[in-house]
Amino acid sequence: MKKHRIVYLTLLTIVAISIGFWIYDFATGRVPLLDQWTRSFVDAFGVSAFYSFFTFTTHLGSKIFMIPFVIVAALAFIYLYKRTLPGIMLALGTLCSWLLNHLIKSLVERQRPSLNPALDAVGSSFPSGHAMISLVCYGLVLFFLLGIIKSKVGRIVLQIIIPLIILVIGVGRYLINVHYLTDVTAGYFFGYLFLLVWIPLYNKLSKKSREI
Repeated sequence: MKKHRIVYLTLLTIVAISIGFWIYDFATGRVPLLDQWTRSFVDAFGVSAFYSFFTFTTHLGSKIFMIPFVIVAALAFIYLYKRTLPGIMLALGTLCSWLLNHLIKSLVERQRPSLNPALDAVGSSFPSGHAMISLVCYGLVLFFLLGIIKSKVGRIVLQIIIPLIILVIGVGRYLINVHYLTDVTAGYFFGYLFLLVWIPLYNKLSKKSREI
Protein backbone atom coordinates (compact mmCIF):
# COMPACT_ATOMS: atom_id res chain seq x y z
CA MET A 1 0.00 0.00 0.00
CA LYS A 2 2.84 2.35 0.89
CA LYS A 3 4.55 1.63 -2.46
CA HIS A 4 1.35 2.43 -4.33
CA ARG A 5 1.08 5.75 -2.51
CA ILE A 6 4.67 6.62 -3.38
CA VAL A 7 4.05 5.83 -7.06
CA TYR A 8 0.82 7.84 -6.99
CA LEU A 9 2.47 10.90 -5.43
CA THR A 10 5.44 10.58 -7.78
CA LEU A 11 3.15 10.61 -10.84
CA LEU A 12 1.25 13.65 -9.55
CA THR A 13 4.52 15.45 -8.90
CA ILE A 14 5.86 14.66 -12.38
CA VAL A 15 2.68 15.97 -14.03
CA ALA A 16 2.69 19.09 -11.85
CA ILE A 17 6.32 19.84 -12.72
CA SER A 18 5.63 19.20 -16.41
CA ILE A 19 2.73 21.65 -16.35
CA GLY A 20 5.02 24.23 -14.77
CA PHE A 21 7.50 23.81 -17.63
CA TRP A 22 4.69 24.02 -20.20
CA ILE A 23 3.46 27.31 -18.77
CA TYR A 24 7.02 28.62 -18.88
CA ASP A 25 7.21 27.60 -22.54
CA PHE A 26 3.97 29.48 -23.28
CA ALA A 27 5.32 32.58 -21.56
CA THR A 28 8.50 32.49 -23.62
CA GLY A 29 6.70 31.89 -26.92
CA ARG A 30 7.74 28.26 -27.32
CA VAL A 31 5.68 25.15 -28.04
CA PRO A 32 6.18 22.31 -25.51
CA LEU A 33 7.94 19.26 -26.92
CA LEU A 34 4.90 17.07 -26.26
CA ASP A 35 2.80 19.26 -28.54
CA GLN A 36 5.49 19.32 -31.20
CA TRP A 37 5.68 15.53 -31.20
CA THR A 38 1.90 15.01 -31.40
CA ARG A 39 0.78 17.58 -34.00
CA SER A 40 1.38 15.37 -37.04
CA PHE A 41 -0.99 12.73 -35.67
CA VAL A 42 -3.78 15.30 -35.36
CA ASP A 43 -3.24 16.44 -38.95
CA ALA A 44 -3.62 12.85 -40.15
CA PHE A 45 -6.62 12.22 -37.90
CA GLY A 46 -8.54 15.14 -39.41
CA VAL A 47 -9.29 13.14 -42.54
CA SER A 48 -10.19 9.88 -40.76
CA ALA A 49 -13.65 8.38 -40.26
CA PHE A 50 -13.41 8.88 -36.49
CA TYR A 51 -13.35 12.68 -36.76
CA SER A 52 -17.16 12.89 -36.98
CA PHE A 53 -17.50 10.69 -33.90
CA PHE A 54 -15.37 13.00 -31.77
CA THR A 55 -17.05 16.14 -33.09
CA PHE A 56 -20.28 14.59 -31.76
CA THR A 57 -18.96 13.45 -28.37
CA THR A 58 -17.32 16.83 -27.71
CA HIS A 59 -20.82 18.25 -27.16
CA LEU A 60 -21.14 16.08 -24.03
CA GLY A 61 -18.76 18.58 -22.43
CA SER A 62 -20.28 21.74 -23.89
CA LYS A 63 -22.26 24.36 -21.94
CA ILE A 64 -25.38 23.68 -24.00
CA PHE A 65 -25.45 20.07 -22.78
CA MET A 66 -23.82 20.41 -19.37
CA ILE A 67 -26.10 23.10 -17.90
CA PRO A 68 -29.40 21.17 -18.29
CA PHE A 69 -27.62 17.90 -17.45
CA VAL A 70 -26.29 19.27 -14.16
CA ILE A 71 -29.69 20.72 -13.23
CA VAL A 72 -31.47 17.42 -13.87
CA ALA A 73 -28.76 15.35 -12.17
CA ALA A 74 -28.69 17.66 -9.14
CA LEU A 75 -32.48 17.41 -8.71
CA ALA A 76 -32.28 13.63 -9.15
CA PHE A 77 -29.66 13.29 -6.41
CA ILE A 78 -31.68 15.52 -4.08
CA TYR A 79 -34.63 13.17 -4.59
CA LEU A 80 -32.61 9.94 -4.33
CA TYR A 81 -30.59 10.99 -1.29
CA LYS A 82 -33.56 12.75 0.37
CA ARG A 83 -31.14 15.60 1.11
CA THR A 84 -30.22 18.78 -0.74
CA LEU A 85 -26.45 18.58 -0.12
CA PRO A 86 -25.55 16.10 -2.92
CA GLY A 87 -27.41 18.15 -5.54
CA ILE A 88 -25.93 21.41 -4.29
CA MET A 89 -22.39 20.02 -4.24
CA LEU A 90 -22.74 18.65 -7.76
CA ALA A 91 -24.03 21.93 -9.18
CA LEU A 92 -21.69 24.13 -7.15
CA GLY A 93 -18.69 21.90 -7.87
CA THR A 94 -19.31 22.05 -11.60
CA LEU A 95 -19.74 25.83 -11.46
CA CYS A 96 -16.60 26.33 -9.35
CA SER A 97 -14.53 24.17 -11.70
CA TRP A 98 -15.76 26.30 -14.61
CA LEU A 99 -14.77 29.49 -12.78
CA LEU A 100 -11.37 28.04 -11.86
CA ASN A 101 -10.80 26.94 -15.44
CA HIS A 102 -11.54 30.41 -16.77
CA LEU A 103 -9.31 31.98 -14.13
CA ILE A 104 -6.36 29.81 -15.18
CA LYS A 105 -7.08 30.48 -18.85
CA SER A 106 -7.08 34.24 -18.24
CA LEU A 107 -3.72 33.99 -16.47
CA VAL A 108 -2.00 31.78 -19.06
CA GLU A 109 -3.69 33.16 -22.22
CA ARG A 110 -2.57 30.47 -24.64
CA GLN A 111 -3.94 30.56 -28.18
CA ARG A 112 -5.80 27.54 -29.52
CA PRO A 113 -4.49 25.49 -32.44
CA SER A 114 -7.75 26.42 -34.21
CA LEU A 115 -10.96 28.32 -33.45
CA ASN A 116 -14.37 26.78 -34.13
CA PRO A 117 -17.49 28.26 -32.44
CA ALA A 118 -19.57 25.29 -33.64
CA LEU A 119 -17.36 23.02 -31.51
CA ASP A 120 -17.37 25.37 -28.51
CA ALA A 121 -13.76 26.23 -29.30
CA VAL A 122 -13.29 29.94 -28.64
CA GLY A 123 -11.13 31.89 -26.22
CA SER A 124 -7.94 30.70 -24.56
CA SER A 125 -6.73 27.14 -24.82
CA PHE A 126 -4.98 26.15 -21.57
CA PRO A 127 -6.22 24.16 -19.74
CA SER A 128 -8.99 22.39 -21.64
CA GLY A 129 -12.33 23.30 -20.09
CA HIS A 130 -14.02 20.25 -21.58
CA ALA A 131 -11.46 17.95 -19.97
CA MET A 132 -11.39 19.72 -16.61
CA ILE A 133 -15.10 20.43 -16.13
CA SER A 134 -16.20 17.07 -17.51
CA LEU A 135 -13.88 15.30 -15.09
CA VAL A 136 -15.35 17.24 -12.19
CA CYS A 137 -19.00 16.99 -13.26
CA TYR A 138 -19.08 13.37 -14.39
CA GLY A 139 -16.67 12.41 -11.63
CA LEU A 140 -19.10 13.78 -9.04
CA VAL A 141 -22.00 12.04 -10.77
CA LEU A 142 -20.08 8.76 -10.51
CA PHE A 143 -19.29 9.43 -6.85
CA PHE A 144 -22.91 10.10 -5.95
CA LEU A 145 -24.21 7.16 -8.00
CA LEU A 146 -21.81 4.81 -6.23
CA GLY A 147 -23.22 6.08 -2.96
CA ILE A 148 -26.69 4.71 -3.74
CA ILE A 149 -26.13 1.78 -6.11
CA LYS A 150 -25.41 -1.45 -4.26
CA SER A 151 -25.31 -3.86 -7.22
CA LYS A 152 -21.76 -5.04 -7.79
CA VAL A 153 -22.30 -5.37 -11.53
CA GLY A 154 -23.93 -1.92 -11.70
CA ARG A 155 -21.03 -0.34 -9.84
CA ILE A 156 -18.47 -1.98 -12.15
CA VAL A 157 -20.37 -0.85 -15.26
CA LEU A 158 -20.53 2.73 -13.96
CA GLN A 159 -16.82 2.72 -13.13
CA ILE A 160 -16.07 1.72 -16.71
CA ILE A 161 -18.57 3.81 -18.69
CA ILE A 162 -18.29 7.18 -16.93
CA PRO A 163 -14.46 7.36 -16.96
CA LEU A 164 -14.63 6.30 -20.62
CA ILE A 165 -16.98 9.21 -21.37
CA ILE A 166 -14.60 11.61 -19.60
CA LEU A 167 -11.67 10.21 -21.58
CA VAL A 168 -13.49 10.45 -24.92
CA ILE A 169 -14.53 14.07 -24.28
CA GLY A 170 -11.04 15.25 -23.35
CA VAL A 171 -9.00 13.29 -25.86
CA GLY A 172 -11.55 14.17 -28.54
CA ARG A 173 -10.76 17.87 -28.03
CA TYR A 174 -7.17 17.15 -28.93
CA LEU A 175 -8.04 14.90 -31.87
CA ILE A 176 -10.39 17.43 -33.50
CA ASN A 177 -7.64 20.05 -33.19
CA VAL A 178 -9.27 22.59 -30.89
CA HIS A 179 -6.80 21.89 -28.07
CA TYR A 180 -3.22 20.78 -27.73
CA LEU A 181 -2.50 17.54 -25.88
CA THR A 182 -0.89 19.56 -23.06
CA ASP A 183 -4.16 21.51 -22.67
CA VAL A 184 -6.12 18.29 -22.19
CA THR A 185 -3.55 16.78 -19.83
CA ALA A 186 -3.56 19.90 -17.67
CA GLY A 187 -7.37 19.98 -17.73
CA TYR A 188 -7.54 16.47 -16.33
CA PHE A 189 -4.87 17.30 -13.76
CA PHE A 190 -6.59 20.42 -12.42
CA GLY A 191 -9.97 18.67 -12.48
CA TYR A 192 -8.55 15.78 -10.48
CA LEU A 193 -6.99 18.12 -7.93
CA PHE A 194 -10.37 19.85 -7.61
CA LEU A 195 -12.09 16.55 -6.82
CA LEU A 196 -9.41 15.74 -4.24
CA VAL A 197 -10.62 18.82 -2.35
CA TRP A 198 -14.32 18.79 -3.21
CA ILE A 199 -15.23 15.20 -2.33
CA PRO A 200 -13.64 15.30 1.16
CA LEU A 201 -15.40 18.64 1.68
CA TYR A 202 -18.71 16.99 0.80
CA ASN A 203 -18.00 14.09 3.17
CA LYS A 204 -17.21 16.52 5.97
CA LEU A 205 -20.33 18.62 5.38
CA SER A 206 -22.44 15.49 5.05
CA LYS A 207 -21.18 14.16 8.36
CA LYS A 208 -21.87 17.47 10.10
CA SER A 209 -25.38 17.68 8.66
CA ARG A 210 -26.19 14.24 10.08
CA GLU A 211 -24.91 15.27 13.52
CA ILE A 212 -27.20 18.29 13.69
